[in-house]
Amino acid sequence: MTKKLAIIDGKSVFYRGFYAMSNLTTSDGTAVGGVYGFAAMAIELMRKFQPDYVAVAWDKQGTNIRRRKQIYPAYKAGRKPAPPEFYTQVPILHELLEAFHWPLYEADDFEADDIIGTLARAADDAGGLDTLMITSDLDMLQIVDHNTRLFALKKGFTDIEEFDVAALEQKYGIKKQQFLDLKAIKGDSSDNIPGVPGIGEKTAVQLLRQYDDLDGIYAHLDEIKPAWRNKLADGRELAYTSRSLGEIQFDAPVRLDLPAMDVRGVDPEKLRAALMKLEFRSLLRRLPDFMRSNAPLEILPEQTEIEKIKNSQNSDFIKKLDLDLEPLLRKIEARGVMIDVAGLGKLSQVLAQRISAIEREIWDLVGEQFNISSPAQLSVILFERLQLSTAGIKRNKSGYSTGKSELDKLRGAHPIIEKISEIRELLKMKNTYVDALPKLVDRDSRLHTTFSQTVTATGRLSSSNPNLQNIPIRTELGQEIRQYFVASPGKLLISADYSQFELRLAAALAGDKQLIADFDDDRIDIHTKTAAEAYKVPVDAVTPEQRRNAKVINFGVLYGMSPHGLAAATGMSFSAAKDFIEKYFAARQPIRDFLATTIKKAETDGYVETYFGRRRQTPDVRAANFVIREAAKRAAANMPIQGTEADLMKMAMLKIEAELGERAPQILQIHDSIMVECNPADAPQISAEMKRIMENIYPKIGVKLRVDIKSGANWGEL
Repeated sequence: MTKKLAIIDGKSVFYRGFYAMSNLTTSDGTAVGGVYGFAAMAIELMRKFQPDYVAVAWDKQGTNIRRRKQIYPAYKAGRKPAPPEFYTQVPILHELLEAFHWPLYEADDFEADDIIGTLARAADDAGGLDTLMITSDLDMLQIVDHNTRLFALKKGFTDIEEFDVAALEQKYGIKKQQFLDLKAIKGDSSDNIPGVPGIGEKTAVQLLRQYDDLDGIYAHLDEIKPAWRNKLADGRELAYTSRSLGEIQFDAPVRLDLPAMDVRGVDPEKLRAALMKLEFRSLLRRLPDFMRSNAPLEILPEQTEIEKIKNSQNSDFIKKLDLDLEPLLRKIEARGVMIDVAGLGKLSQVLAQRISAIEREIWDLVGEQFNISSPAQLSVILFERLQLSTAGIKRNKSGYSTGKSELDKLRGAHPIIEKISEIRELLKMKNTYVDALPKLVDRDSRLHTTFSQTVTATGRLSSSNPNLQNIPIRTELGQEIRQYFVASPGKLLISADYSQFELRLAAALAGDKQLIADFDDDRIDIHTKTAAEAYKVPVDAVTPEQRRNAKVINFGVLYGMSPHGLAAATGMSFSAAKDFIEKYFAARQPIRDFLATTIKKAETDGYVETYFGRRRQTPDVRAANFVIREAAKRAAANMPIQGTEADLMKMAMLKIEAELGERAPQILQIHDSIMVECNPADAPQISAEMKRIMENIYPKIGVKLRVDIKSGANWGEL
């Protein structure tokens, strides 16, 4: 079996941790945000990719860019140095890497890119290795090949884009070997690589498609139209200089030492001691089995100061709830859910054909071919070639934005807009799920996501590597993908889903007696009743459109939906939406009062909390910036509701595991639902027991909870 070598761009990952958790300190005040971020990413790396060998490449401080500065003195000029507390954490990180048994490589005059490139090339030469490069630097795309992949950190530590040769060529619309020349022409502002002034990515791609490489472009300069030819001629020296600056070097003074990189060389006791010294107690529970100490977690000290950053003054009940849930989450992760790999393979082929067909339709609409996935090229097509209106369209450094919110403003302006939205959805689903999921299953075709309790501020579980909570529920393609999450042979899936969970809890927390009574009466459709009250018409006279509007505001009000938001979601005019919201709150005055009181508490006390005492600190409700302040208020208003929902869901998961155990093992928890797997003959009884447990999980909450039960051979049937 081919073994895996993971090479981490150390400073790239460290930077992310440092700036994401800049205020993180141990109990004695030692700053450890960067180290914590790196450690969390490292553990996720082990869990997701299960590498056999790991190495860390590092940009050595001081002389590491001297060689490139000799080529171009302005290389990386203007970069601000990191603050002193960044560098004080580096020795701490080195100690932790030693505990992980991961060697760190750095060298004078060589950047981390060059070290990664040298090690990856050595792995190619050695044979029998798949190399995984973990970095946020896309320069490394130039060395991606049949057994070397790039995993680009995009946002945080869970949004990762995978590149093999096919993905690279699809994204940029060029051949893999042309990537360096693309950078040479368009430049890179982050590294102050100049490129050819006036020539952007779209033009560079067109030139490379026609003339193959940089040499080919300059060999045929007289064939190129004057506007481009003159810029290319003037920027010839800069182009070749940029190529030299961007080219990965493969002669760094490092060697491939597999025994030193072997992950099995870790000393679990030493690693445990290192994590405990840093007060990273929560990370101990996420370690793979071979990295874990034999010491039981129960003997570890109570919650450390670093964890109180997350759970300041949480009730003892909440602390115990979260602690009790951890072993169950690890069980659910280990069980996994079965994937129909062959079925997804066929779906991938179907989607590829649909994508190609739409791509041709788009090209026909504009009369030329271009890379639809390139925002820069698409911007030129929409706003220069097709001359679509730019009124109200945001601008960025590369031109007018082509993001979803901006394209939504152009709907109806040209048929291309709907086609772009369609192909984007297809590409996202194909790349993120249809093609990616089969690569993540184990030998039994089971997929193992990772659940975390510390990512969201409300206490809700998050799913990552892969994130199964982001598969669209309401789209046709999202439902189709769910059909390939299947029951094990001879088993059946059961899903128990809390109905209108947040709205019911809002009624209870606000003490809205009328709304509670409506929910307790199963004969009443709450959205129809809301529409009747807001529109002041009899219940039997409510139109489907009025009910839809009421449904939107019933859920949207919990997130601070504005008249603009309601108008956009329903098609109502702004004035009609504003009037509807006023009528809604007139009928739901307790809800309005509860939201206002919650925001006031956030402002005066600096926190809000759930029914059970889970707290969220709210410093930004007093921010000077209006956008930040209003967003913080919306988050504060929703937290008691969504957080209480999370608390109840965790209680239900623990109760189901305690009563049903392996008769109905839990395999997924998504949003408001719990999924189990069981024998078909047991399904009626299991369904009844799950409904009983979940609906009666905490009667004192003050409102009737309702659970919908569905069963089927796959997730799409649930």
